[in-house]
Amino acid sequence: MPLKLPTSEIAGNKCLSLGRKIPNYMTPVLPGSLMQLISTPMLPPAEAPYPVLTEADITEPPLPPISARPPTLSPPGSSMPPPPNGKNGQSRVAARTVLSCMAGFLAILPLL
Repeated sequence: MPLKLPTSEIAGNKCLSLGRKIPNYMTPVLPGSLMQLISTPMLPPAEAPYPVLTEADITEPPLPPISARPPTLSPPGSSMPPPPNGKNGQSRVAARTVLSCMAGFLAILPLL
């Protein structure tokens, strides 16, 4: 025989319908009220204040200034400068990726 009760009666919170008849164990705990029950030796220690940071406390040297162009490395004993490689290698990587994807697509195309 199936139950013909609404879901709110089956799974509803029964504690919400108590109104002012809430038992003492269900009353909310006020902030800080439990700290009065803890004995003084068992209380946590107070947080120490943060020390004031001065320039004398800093031991690291400042970073070197940023150069406009990084130094190029040439093989030792060589008078020729290394060949220019463009701005960066990202365009080459992108071109290789696109070409390899196209080659894969063309290889799969006859199978379809």
